[in-house]
Amino acid sequence: MLIDFISQGSFFIVLFIIAAYCIFKFNQPDGLAISTKDLVKMINQGNAKLVDIRDEASFNSGYILSSVSKDAKWLLSNLSSSSDILVIICQNGSKSFKLAQKVMQKNQVKVFYLQGGIVAWSKSNLPMLNNK
Repeated sequence: MLIDFISQGSFFIVLFIIAAYCIFKFNQPDGLAISTKDLVKMINQGNAKLVDIRDEASFNSGYILSSVSKDAKWLLSNLSSSSDILVIICQNGSKSFKLAQKVMQKNQVKVFYLQGGIVAWSKSNLPMLNNK
C-alpha cells in the first residue's frame, strides 16, 4: 500500500505541501518590524515616538528627525502604557528587535523596531540630522 502511494506521486505532492507550509510559516515577519517606508508614514502622521538606542557618538553622527537617544535600560525602566506607538532604532535592527520583544513582554505599549536599523534608513537616502 505504501509503495502504491509513493509510486502514484501522491507522496511527493504531500511532501511538497508540507515543505511549502513550513517555508511560509517560518519566513513570516515577526510582526514587530517596520520598514523605512512605513516609518516615514508614521513620522508624517505624528503618532510615533522614536527612540534610538545606539551610543551617543553614533547617534550624534546621524539620527532620524524627532528621535531621542536613550539606552535600553532607561527605556525598559521608564515606559508606561500609552496610545503612542514606540519605534526602537539601532544600527542594523538586531538590538532593537531584541529590545522590542522585551518591551512587549513588560508593557502594554505598541512597539516596533526599524528593520535594518539606521543603516537601512541611510541606504534609502532618507534625511538624517547630526550634531557635528
